[in-house]
Amino acid sequence: MATLLSIVGAERFDVILEIAIDALGNIGDARAIEPLRALLSDPSLDAYVRDATATALGRLGAAAPATTPTTGAGVPTEGAGLGATGSGTTTGAPALTGTDSGPPPPAVEAKAGGAGGRRLSFDQLHPPPAPRIATDALAVAERLEFVASSGELGWDGGADRVRAALALGARYRRQLERPRIGYSIDAATDLDFRVIDPPRADDTSWMLQHGLRLRPELRYYPFLTDLPRLCGQVSGGLDYGFGLGSPAAALERRTSFGAVASVALGPAYGRIYDLGPRLRLQRFERVLRRSGWIDQPLDPVLANRLVASWYALRDSIGSFAQLGHALRALRESGVLAAELDAATIYRLIRVLDDPQLDERRAGYLLRLGYGYARQVVLDAADHDLGFLYASAEGAWQRSSVRERFAQLRVTWNQLERDSYAIDAEAGQRWYLYNRALDPLGVLGVSASGGISQPQDAAFEGAGIAYQVLAGGTYARYFSRGSRVEAALRAGLDRRGGLVLLTFSARYGVAGGAYAASSGR
Repeated sequence: MATLLSIVGAERFDVILEIAIDALGNIGDARAIEPLRALLSDPSLDAYVRDATATALGRLGAAAPATTPTTGAGVPTEGAGLGATGSGTTTGAPALTGTDSGPPPPAVEAKAGGAGGRRLSFDQLHPPPAPRIATDALAVAERLEFVASSGELGWDGGADRVRAALALGARYRRQLERPRIGYSIDAATDLDFRVIDPPRADDTSWMLQHGLRLRPELRYYPFLTDLPRLCGQVSGGLDYGFGLGSPAAALERRTSFGAVASVALGPAYGRIYDLGPRLRLQRFERVLRRSGWIDQPLDPVLANRLVASWYALRDSIGSFAQLGHALRALRESGVLAAELDAATIYRLIRVLDDPQLDERRAGYLLRLGYGYARQVVLDAADHDLGFLYASAEGAWQRSSVRERFAQLRVTWNQLERDSYAIDAEAGQRWYLYNRALDPLGVLGVSASGGISQPQDAAFEGAGIAYQVLAGGTYARYFSRGSRVEAALRAGLDRRGGLVLLTFSARYGVAGGAYAASSGR
């Protein structure tokens, strides 16, 4: 009981909060009545959380106050500090004409103000939780997502072979950029099942695999004036894989295990981080300027305050709190002198809810260095790799609707001089919207190629291996947490033609980013 009450008093992640509310209603302890009533009067919570609170109070024999609206709590009402009336008209707002009027806003139900009627106001919002951001942070990004299901179906024309795969997995990413220090962590785990069907039926094989990957990187920028982007970098890697399957033309099952640990260091130049928060703020500001509410760019201090508040509320469902804190900050700073009209409010909500503005990386990073790796394989001798590497990576946001990216990687095994690998990729993405700023999906085209000389070239498959692919992708974002993506690529390698069709569905349970306006 005490744990549930503490969750209700402090937790603001809507899904966890709703579970605790339902549990308190089912337990039936009267000590939960006052904490639940406090939630019911919190306008920063979404409507379905407030409805769950009212239901729980009913189970406890304490009906929700008639003056506290629960249904539609996520939509500001008349007199809520928005300037919208029950009919959708406004007072003290500039007129919008032509296309500036935007799509019709959602209906706003007027609540009776007499007889103790209660109206929602952004002034009632609780202060946002303090974001865990260093005072000198240039950028912060964090995301946890699950690959609910991903599938692959491929046909190799040269070998007349079909392969298929189905996988589940999860991925966690975090990046922090400060003037002197930058670090990133990329971790993933997966479980997949694969089938390969060669021309002969008796050669069909299958494999069930589990893998884990960890990629930390640390960069130190000693020169903040003359060469602010020059740094030294240390990176590492840990890969683990376990498999159980039936190999081709064999009766017994096969167990496999492999692990690779690596470390690399060297000089680097540049930075790449998530610029999505700045793109969202630019679009937020553009809506206000085109609607006539502001006539000059936002002050950098105020801009950082808005982006930091959005990052602090990154785990909340819905955009009422994000919008409320943004408008309150604009009003307190004197930027907004009047109440907004309903059409502008609707367009601002579309900007805050836009999932196509997440994970929009920008910048470039050049690396050069030396690395060492130790490979352990079941039923085989351990293997050492000492390698030189060089890489160039870049991403460019061309406004908020186009993105270009490119990367080049070169590795050369210093212990086995005939072993090297070169791969490159470049492409562009278009982020599609309708006139109402509703996201319609992302189209992408890319081309990639690679050439390598494997260490076992003296044995089967001797010679240089190469592969060239080109194709397109389409991704549809349903919310800031879920999306599906389909890709079709075609090309060739030394065995012949190659066609790859992939489909994936992802669901993110938490994520957010912060980018300072003064970041270099």
